[in-house]
Parts: sequence; structure tokens; C-alpha cells
Amino acid sequence: MVYPADKKQTLAADYQGTPFQRPNDLVRANNGAIYFTDSGTRPSKDNPNPPPSHPGVYYIGPGGELKQLANDIERPNGIQLSKDEKVLYVANTAGEHVLAFDIAADGTIQNRRNFAKLAGWRQGEDGKWSGGADGLALDDEGRLYVASNAGVEVFSDKGDALGVIPIPKKPQNLAFSGPNKNVLYVVGRGSAYKIPLLARGISTRAK
Repeated sequence: MVYPADKKQTLAADYQGTPFQRPNDLVRANNGAIYFTDSGTRPSKDNPNPPPSHPGVYYIGPGGELKQLANDIERPNGIQLSKDEKVLYVANTAGEHVLAFDIAADGTIQNRRNFAKLAGWRQGEDGKWSGGADGLALDDEGRLYVASNAGVEVFSDKGDALGVIPIPKKPQNLAFSGPNKNVLYVVGRGSAYKIPLLARGISTRAK
């Protein structure tokens, strides 16, 4: 819900005439640009034969121009910027790694690489392997927090695994909040968790 209602504004509804299928997550840069993911369509009980999937990573520039930055990620999900906004992190739910890209001066991305290997990489009941990477959050020291099959995985700004915060149910998203931004809120599978930390989120970001 947007309040006041008359301030509601659609920034993008389609790309080159094709409507977005499942916009998932976004992060706003300091210059007003927005990076967001569309996970595409997936078969479900209600819709076993969905239309062809078009997952991608997109960019809305400070002036409102829309660009597709990547269309070769199987299931892009959570998205986050490094503290200096020089690197874009993308969670590929179907993959074994969180991906990283360097950000060019025009906001586009390059130099795709595997940034962090997920401890949550495992085979599901459907027989498919997945890391389950979903929401991403960043603390003020540049550490990356990843909601995955294993819980909340924590990585250094170099991609080194620092540990896993266990969660009773598989987490789906997470964010730093509270007066000092030292509380990590985690949601997933109908549950919500509040985890006080010594680490703090970035004060200039919403999450």
C-alpha cells in the first residue's frame, strides 16, 4: 500500500512490451537509480503450464530510463549493493553461489562471477538441486547476509563464509532495523524472527 494514495507512481510495468512476470526484490542507489529482479514464471499447482519464463535483472536510471542488465540467471531473486556501490550482488535461488557484478559508470554491470558458495546447496523433494538463496542484506562492515536453505548465511566482503545463523523455518527475506539498526528481522514460511546483533545495518539504507 502506498500512502498518500495520490503519490503512487508506476516506474516500470514491462520491458520492450513484455510485462514483468514476477518482480521480486530491489535496491536503491544513492543517486536514485533502482536495481531490481524479476524471477520469471514457475509451474505451480494452480498454474502447471505457465507462459515462457523471462527472468532478468533490471535497472531504472536516475532519469527513469529502463535497461535489462542480465537475462542469463536461472532464477534471480534477492539483490543488494556493496557499501561503496561498486558491486551488485544477486541471489540465484537455483544456483550454488551468490553472484557478483562490477558496476560501470553508466549503471550497467559487467564481470559476472561466483561471489559466495552457499552451504544451503542441497537436493529438494522435487529432485532438483538448489541453494535456496533469497533475500540479501548488508551490514555496515560490508558483510553479506543471505537467506538460504541453511538459514541466514553470513559472508565477508570478499565472499568468505563466516557462519550460519540457524532459523527454525527456511528464511525468505531479511533486513536490518531498529533505532540503532542492530536488529536483524527475518521472515519465512509464515514466521517472523527478531535477532539482536553486534553488527549494524547501513544507516543510509532502508534495509
